[in-house]
This record gives sequence, structure tokens and C-alpha cells, in this order.
Amino acid sequence: DLAKTEFTQARELAPQRADTHYKVAVVVKRQADALRKDGKEDAAKKAYEEALENVKNALAKDDQFTPAYGLQAEILQALGRADDAKKVLENGARKNSKNPALQELLYEQALAVGDWGAMEAAARGALAIEQSPAGYARLANVLVSRPTPDAQAAAEAYEEAIRLAPESAEYWALLGHLRARFLHDSTGAETVLSQ
Repeated sequence: DLAKTEFTQARELAPQRADTHYKVAVVVKRQADALRKDGKEDAAKKAYEEALENVKNALAKDDQFTPAYGLQAEILQALGRADDAKKVLENGARKNSKNPALQELLYEQALAVGDWGAMEAAARGALAIEQSPAGYARLANVLVSRPTPDAQAAAEAYEEAIRLAPESAEYWALLGHLRARFLHDSTGAETVLSQ
């Protein structure tokens, strides 16, 4: 309650700043989470709505304020509005297309709801910003784990991870496992695993 009072005062002193609205939203969401945990669903819903209003105001002040997109999505999820949460993150990704943190938020949100298409899009979006071995490994994992696996594309993604990080035994092992189990390529698997 004291934190909310202080952040509210900061918001009133600097209403043009996105971070002041965001900080109020963070505190009110935590209060809502505590109310929900205590079984006070009506009070929790009211607090989530208050938090949502504050985070919307933060984004109205600065649509490049990346943390606000993640918080807004979390609040919408808590309110049972998963589709709206996904739209918020997609909108944020469009407005901040070069921001890897937002791609990470999109991926985490998609993972939480089991949306394989969105997981793949977020993994590819992150790779479009920065090619990293971990990014390629994530993409490969999504491609091979989804309900309709694409083992060949996953193998190619692991190969890119290895190209960028040839010293990583983990990526070699994952590629070898994929070749043996999904592509039924025992010779290729043996070659990769020996590496």
C-alpha cells in the first residue's frame, strides 16, 4: 500500500512519463495477485482492471516502453483474456520490431499458452534481429516439438547453431539425437555425435 501511494504520487508529479504509470501498474498487479491468492476474486478483478488502465496509459505516453507490453499481457492473462494478451504482444512486436526483449516476451507468452505458431514466429523474429546459436537452437526445438514436427528444418536450425558455436557439445548432441530419432539417419547421427 505504501509503495502504491509513493508511485501514485510520482505519477501525479510526472504524468507525461510512461514509467510512472508503469510502476503504479506493477504494484497494483501485485496487489491483485495477492487478493486472488487469498480467494478475493472480485477485489482482485477490480485491481487487475486498475493495473490494466495504468499500463495502457504508460503505452499511450511511450509506445516504445517495452516492459509495459509484457505487463499488459500478464494482466490480460490474469483476467482470462489470452487472445487480447497475444494481440498486445504482437502489436508491441510490430512497433518495436528491432527489440529482442519483446521477441522474448512473445515467445514466453506463446509458450505459456502452447501456441506453436506464435513460438515459431517469435523465434524467427528474434533471429531476424540477431543470429545467435541459442536462437537457432530454440527454433529447432520448436520445429521438432510441435504437433506436426519438421525434423529437416529443425536439423538445419541446429546446424546453424553449430556453425555459430562449434564448441558447444550440447548442439552437436541435439543434432545427433534428431538425426537418429526423427530423420532415421544413423550414419549422420554417428558422425555428429562423434564430434
